Amino acid sequence: MHLIKPAWVMHTDDKKKRQGIFSLHVHGDGSRLATGGMDSKVRIWSTAPILNGDSPMPKSLCTLTMHIGPVLCVRWSNSGRLLASGSDDGLVMVWDLDPSGAGKVFGEEEVNVEGWKALRRLAGHESDVSDLAWSPQDRFLASVSVDSSVIVWDGYSFDRVAKLNGHNGFVKGVCWDPVGQYLATQARSTCTSFLRYPNSVRIWRTTDWACERVVTQPFELSPSATFFRRLSWSPDGAHITAANAMNGPVFVAAVISRKEWTSDISLVGHENTVEVASYNPHLFVRDESKPVDSHNICSVLALGADDRSVSIWQTNQARPLLVAQELFDRAVLDLSWSLDGLTLYACSSDGTVAVMKFSPSELRGIAPHD
Repeated sequence: MHLIKPAWVMHTDDKKKRQGIFSLHVHGDGSRLATGGMDSKVRIWSTAPILNGDSPMPKSLCTLTMHIGPVLCVRWSNSGRLLASGSDDGLVMVWDLDPSGAGKVFGEEEVNVEGWKALRRLAGHESDVSDLAWSPQDRFLASVSVDSSVIVWDGYSFDRVAKLNGHNGFVKGVCWDPVGQYLATQARSTCTSFLRYPNSVRIWRTTDWACERVVTQPFELSPSATFFRRLSWSPDGAHITAANAMNGPVFVAAVISRKEWTSDISLVGHENTVEVASYNPHLFVRDESKPVDSHNICSVLALGADDRSVSIWQTNQARPLLVAQELFDRAVLDLSWSLDGLTLYACSSDGTVAVMKFSPSELRGIAPHD
């Protein structure tokens, strides 16, 4: 594994002091990395000079400045045509590539190599938009907020499809079932009666947007101070891994099984709360000498935590494949895998980005797409 920490990938204040990066997401073709930060900006970077310091490609491609609060989440659509961002200002912005939009950044000395224009401004939340997720085939865009709400937007017209109410606290994570049947959200309760309104993961049906199940174990006693609770659905749809869980006094990520919606598996090892879970987009073959079938596959998962570390797990093993300890000076807030499954991007509230690049021999057994 090759570890890269590009010092030039940063968000800064007016005095050029480095500020926290709350979110990042790598484009499907691997060419761009989007980041959102404390400076209220969305920045788009070329990945070529990140992965290869000798690359002649420009480092910064574009800076987007229409948010008026810290940008908490950035997510490329599955098609790669659009970029969505959510902010403290309560807005979701949808950006589209503008071939004629390159030029000087408004009010800045920077120059945009490529232009991205605001396609839609989605207003519906009353407070910070903490997480976003595009559904399979980009049919829907889901946004969640600390105003306790979940909003589902049409992925083409961007009209509001549904507003899902049920959480009674800060909603800090969202993910889609890769089959398209469910949406999962995770929230922290703000009610003093935790027995009546515990911290929870909610599973919503996409057929009627009703709540299928409320999962409260093992989240009742999870700490409340985390920035996010970013959960992730495995590529085969069999499991959700949820952040910010507790197994007794131990900080864990909880693996929730499909259909029963129970959590009998905990990923143990981090010394502080887990902020984010992110599955590798590929399935992996357990035994490469045997046929690829449902009994011979597993998943690879990355976790980022407040202990400044990132761990990588294979679901057929009890111990992590790798633990990168003290990778940052502060909490790990977001993770993103490249589509080829061999590069993991991570960001931190300390304002830096780390990249783990694996060789095919290190992450062996990537299953064929079919």
